[in-house]
Amino acid sequence: MKTKAVVEGAILTAVTVMLAILGIYLPILGSLLFLLTPVPLIILIVRCGSKVGITASLATAIILGLLINPMMFLIVILNTGLIGISMGAAFEERFSSVVILVVGVVAGAFSLLLSLGISIYILEVDVVAQLDHSLQLSLELYRQFGLPTEVILQAEELFKEVIELIKATYPALFLTAGVIISSVNYYFSYTILDRLDLQLPAKFSVREIKFPKIMIVIYIISIIFNHSIIWQNIYVITTFLLLLEGVAVCYYYFMQWGLNQGLAMGLIFFLIFFPLFNPALLLIGILDLWFDFRNLDKI
Repeated sequence: MKTKAVVEGAILTAVTVMLAILGIYLPILGSLLFLLTPVPLIILIVRCGSKVGITASLATAIILGLLINPMMFLIVILNTGLIGISMGAAFEERFSSVVILVVGVVAGAFSLLLSLGISIYILEVDVVAQLDHSLQLSLELYRQFGLPTEVILQAEELFKEVIELIKATYPALFLTAGVIISSVNYYFSYTILDRLDLQLPAKFSVREIKFPKIMIVIYIISIIFNHSIIWQNIYVITTFLLLLEGVAVCYYYFMQWGLNQGLAMGLIFFLIFFPLFNPALLLIGILDLWFDFRNLDKI
């Protein structure tokens, strides 16, 4: 049994290292791959226990620290390790799917907070200056494309407003990022563990996401009092949750129409990451709170 744990630990550590390396060096797709680095640890913990998972996490951090950059040790421990071990332990204890997701949200938000704190106070990285540098690069790209001066000035003003919003809404952004991190790792981990015929709690269904009607009232109030930092954070959170409900409605109907699950997920990712559709998803989420398109209130 110990030999089996060592072998599985070595294999899944190698998988985690490969995901991290591809995540760092591949454009666009790399971000998703790096987001999935906790998955092998979650699977390892469920199959072999938390001690093996913690050992694998440390081994992964050391290998990446030696291969890429010493800072990778901290990044892996704070992100891959913390999230993978937390969610893996929750799976191992056979908690409900909702509890596992909440554990993932807390771990994801906490890891981002720690990473930001280390960047600012230990590494002395000026996050705001980096955002401003990104703004200047974008504007320079617009100039090279020959866009009119008026458009560039409008874009500059918009980017500055976005930076100010980011600075004011760190808590909400960490929380929403935690939800995304937890959901993605939960989905892939559950899918793999289920195929390994392991005993798991009932799967959380995206199609059944439904928030109370009071969410609309909170959303409207957050718009009215958007000049307050507290309400700005609430606005970001409620907007995200309403978008999530819109996604749930779309996914529900995609599956009702008999679409393949992979195709349905692909369409969902397209709708989420193509900004033109975000207002439509938000509107669907708001309307669903009142009209209950999926008849969930009757269940």
